[in-house]
Amino acid sequence: ILPGAEPVSRILRLTDTLPERQREILLMSRIDQIDKKKISEVLGISIRTVETTLYQSIKELRRMLKDSTNLTSSG
Repeated sequence: ILPGAEPVSRILRLTDTLPERQREILLMSRIDQIDKKKISEVLGISIRTVETTLYQSIKELRRMLKDSTNLTSSG
């Protein structure tokens, strides 16, 4: 899902905190390896919406990882 050596368990815990639709699309794309066209068909949304939601979910995960890393390294 994200580059680097982040433990999978940590990423999955953070994924659980994403809004339901972001989490659903992220997991379908990155874990289940379903392509964007198929995700859009399954969920009844446009491919553009899938792309935008995927971008937003990855951006949010990166922010949460950065924030949690900053908290542990500054404490």
